[in-house]
Amino acid sequence: MVAWFKNGRMPLPLVAIPPPRRASLFDAALEARRALCALEAPGAAPSEAEVGAARHRVLAQLASVAECVQGMAATGLLHTDLDAGRTLQTSARQPERDGEWTAETIVTRLPPKAMITAQWSPELCQTVMSAAVVMSVVERDYRSELVEYRELAAMLASSWPEVEPALRARFGAEWARNSEREDGAASPWDPVDASPWGRAVHQVHAQLMARAYGCHAPPEVRAGAIHALDLARRTLQWIGDDVERAPRIR
Repeated sequence: MVAWFKNGRMPLPLVAIPPPRRASLFDAALEARRALCALEAPGAAPSEAEVGAARHRVLAQLASVAECVQGMAATGLLHTDLDAGRTLQTSARQPERDGEWTAETIVTRLPPKAMITAQWSPELCQTVMSAAVVMSVVERDYRSELVEYRELAAMLASSWPEVEPALRARFGAEWARNSEREDGAASPWDPVDASPWGRAVHQVHAQLMARAYGCHAPPEVRAGAIHALDLARRTLQWIGDDVERAPRIR
């Protein structure tokens, strides 16, 4: 594009910087992983710099997800609509050939109304949101290609924070109500406590239940759980159990 300015007869170019190309978090992660696998496949003969850059791309995108979650968690916001295929988008670029990659992940949807005013501990926010992201990735990763998210699942499960007794009791009550729903004795939409805080707890409970069910863990994973937070931890542990059988990023 060229624009003419009143500066003699010299045309001055206007350089348009294109916006970053964004894809869903899941699609971006899968593209980066497959690019790395292609370089590491038998018969491929890439340079060390090419392999190093491909590995850095995978890790840079993973780090951008952590930064996105940490930014929200630091404010006490627990966003319950984080989905790797719908509401999280990632852009990645490599400024120089065979150089390091930079990446950014953003959320494209506001949190539900009940979550905007609720304040949670930053540690719990970060853990629960990270768990939701990981489980939404695993739900779509039918071929178990994204080993980095399974490694992250194992790390999250092993460092799961303690939940204070009062909050644990609230989630336990939601868990008991969920059993009543399955028996047809309660509405699936009613929180145990209709206060703003009670609705926020219900929102987190519902999200974690949906994410955990989407991963199709065996029945014994759910059978030993005592509330939705515990189910999420147990599901992450199950996801991470087979991580040693998958290729790792070195």
